[in-house]
Amino acid sequence: MKILTRLTILSLVTTIVFSCARSYPFVKRSEGFPPPDSVFARYAVLDFDYSGYNMNKKTADRAADQLSNELYSTLAFPVAERSIVKAAEKKYKSTKKSQITQGEIANIARETDSDFLVLGTLRLLGNIEDVLEDRDKQIELDIRFIDGHTGELVCIIQEKHYGDTSLEAMIHNSVLRSVNQLKLGLN
Repeated sequence: MKILTRLTILSLVTTIVFSCARSYPFVKRSEGFPPPDSVFARYAVLDFDYSGYNMNKKTADRAADQLSNELYSTLAFPVAERSIVKAAEKKYKSTKKSQITQGEIANIARETDSDFLVLGTLRLLGNIEDVLEDRDKQIELDIRFIDGHTGELVCIIQEKHYGDTSLEAMIHNSVLRSVNQLKLGLN
């Protein structure tokens, strides 16, 4: 009886959660990513680009920090410390946030002793009234893994999340789903 009750509660909670938020992941990897010796490869998560009403640098930084933590804790990827990455970005990256050159990639990878750079873009879509009232929002999170030595784009993860929950909760869920999609792609 207790098992049946627990299953019923779990089913009800799952139905509520998934009826409030919908997610549409997309993962595209190049052959050989991550490398078989990915335990020895090092990753540097750069600051995320962001756009949309009520989206700011602090929110984008929290998403990048969370991704860095999840890559390490969930996938056991060695990740460069974010403060070191931020210092390297400040030193080498131009002011155009959405563009990064081959030279900047190589310099940041060398400075952070990383094999792969992880870039992200976080977008909040929806009209202003809906965003302010936490309803009918859409978060898009694009994560790109770039080979720090060649500049080649080796993996793209695109996560779209629709829902009525808080912005922070939607971003958190999108990052978790993205890491889980990458984890599924590794198996």
